[in-house]
Amino acid sequence: MKTIFKNLLTIGVLAMIVSVFSASSARAQGSSVNVTLNVTLVDVLAMTVNDNTTTLTFATADDYKNGLNVSKANQLTITSNKPYDLKVKSGTDLVNASTSASIPVSNVTVQVENASGMGTTPALALSSSDQIIANNAPAAILKSVGMKYSTTAGNTAFLSAGGTYSATLLYSIAAH
Repeated sequence: MKTIFKNLLTIGVLAMIVSVFSASSARAQGSSVNVTLNVTLVDVLAMTVNDNTTTLTFATADDYKNGLNVSKANQLTITSNKPYDLKVKSGTDLVNASTSASIPVSNVTVQVENASGMGTTPALALSSSDQIIANNAPAAILKSVGMKYSTTAGNTAFLSAGGTYSATLLYSIAAH
């Protein structure tokens, strides 16, 4: 009888141990599910002009002799989520509205200035054709871009009747 009691006690203890482990195991089990996360990127190519007038003023003999340089800090602000090209072209030559006299716009050069990360860009003569003034510029958000406008020393094209000569420049950006 003692043996039966011992066996029953052993079986009871084992049953309790199995029951405890089964309960722990049941609590440790769970379920898992997959969730899909989508991130949609829409291509953005945007540019704003912060200062839409640039004036080169020949006021002294030294201006005609040495040429002019005018810098326009933060003239443009560009946002693009991928590399891009910045282009410029002129709609016309420089025209005096009062007299209809003109000066070829190619006598003025333009260059990207003080725009970190855009690399070195050469000064290019303005033209009625698109000129790439920043090639493969890196993606950026609200990138401030300065421009520098220049004339060469001793340029006789500017030896014209006094007055204001104007041209409209068109800046554009395109994905590279």
